[in-house]
Amino acid sequence: IALGADRKLRGEVRFSRRQAAQEIRTDMLDGIRTSVSVGYITGDDYEQSKDKAGKVTRHYRRWAPYEVSSVPLPADPTVGVGRAAPATPPAP
Repeated sequence: IALGADRKLRGEVRFSRRQAAQEIRTDMLDGIRTSVSVGYITGDDYEQSKDKAGKVTRHYRRWAPYEVSSVPLPADPTVGVGRAAPATPPAP
C-alpha cells in the first residue's frame, strides 16, 4: 500500500481461488462493487479544530493502514475501487 502524490492510497489486491472471492472480484471488475473500507491506526500527533457548529475534527499527521476491505456500504463514500496510479505521473 502506498500514498500517491495526489494523496490517494493505492495497493495491489489479491483474491483467493474460493468461489465467493471470485464473485467479489468479478463484481469489482464489472463496476458493481465499488466501495472499500480502510482500517488504520493513528499516532499521537494531530491538530484539532472546531467549526462554528461545535463539531470537532482531528487531522492526524501520522497514520498507518492495516486493512482494506471491499464493502457494500462504505463509511466514507469518497473512497473506492479503481484508483490506479496514472502510467506516467502528472507534471508538477
